[in-house]
Amino acid sequence: DFVLPAHRLTEIKRFTEGGLQDFSISRIKEKMPWGVPVPDDADHVMYVWFDALVNYVSTLGWPEESGEFNDFWLNEGVSNAIQIAGKDNLRQQSNMWQGMLMSAGVAPSRQILIHGFITSGGQKMSKSLGNVVDPFAVAEQFGIDPLRMYLLKEIPTAEDGDFSQERFRMMYNEMANNLGNLLSRTVAMTEKYFDGVVPTFELDNSVENAVSEAWSELDARMNGFDLKKAIEAAWAILDLGNRYVDDHKPWTLAKEEKLNEVGNVLGTLLELLRQTSWMLYPFIPEATDKMRVQLGVDESLDEGAALREWGGLKAGTKVAKGEGLFPRLES
Repeated sequence: DFVLPAHRLTEIKRFTEGGLQDFSISRIKEKMPWGVPVPDDADHVMYVWFDALVNYVSTLGWPEESGEFNDFWLNEGVSNAIQIAGKDNLRQQSNMWQGMLMSAGVAPSRQILIHGFITSGGQKMSKSLGNVVDPFAVAEQFGIDPLRMYLLKEIPTAEDGDFSQERFRMMYNEMANNLGNLLSRTVAMTEKYFDGVVPTFELDNSVENAVSEAWSELDARMNGFDLKKAIEAAWAILDLGNRYVDDHKPWTLAKEEKLNEVGNVLGTLLELLRQTSWMLYPFIPEATDKMRVQLGVDESLDEGAALREWGGLKAGTKVAKGEGLFPRLES
């Protein structure tokens, strides 16, 4: 797993197996006068990609192997450097750069993640085609969280992915429905039936099992840098939550004056939402912070694994419906 995804590792292996040859790392200064001078050779400068790669370690203080170099490149003599690069840099990053490091006696990178390109409307982005997407404009209109979510959920790490306004709006509405609406409905029913105070409740074991499995799947996907699949693991829990509301119909139970059962359903849903807020925190931090405010949960990352403990939401917690996480888009 030195290079991810696996087919990129196969590609660079085949390139390397073809035989290693010397390659030029300099250019004539007359043609590139702004380059970094070659030691003891006034007529040549370093080729741009070569000195750019050296920046990875020189910016950490190398050749002094201490301080930030040890913090970010080495950990007790073992490299902990994980690099991210586009597919057009596969050979430079995972072959040539590693050779440069070895020749200098520096530990190679620990792992390299190679991603594809982002296309627009099925075509390569081009000013002449007028299909370039301005990420700042998208973030200004829709928010940073939805843009981040789209790039991580809709564009696979391993291959090229496409950005289109139509698909972005579909995903935004999906976030509003699956996440925003589920939170809003659950908190609103807690306010309606229990004056906004979480009642004493029994959690549903089947939901607990599903959440536990989702955490395992999310961990495995995150460790493999498959962020799209990691998000899908969390999204499956939101789908489960929405089905749970429809299947158990707490409003019907309330009409039948079965408040204990209503409390069990809403307590399970509120805990599901608390768990999901932490699953999705790396991807949409602003929205998930707002979720926990509405859930009345005062937690931080400092609590570590305790955040995953099923039943973290306690009876007596005060919930309060807030503004929608993802306001409806105008057509």
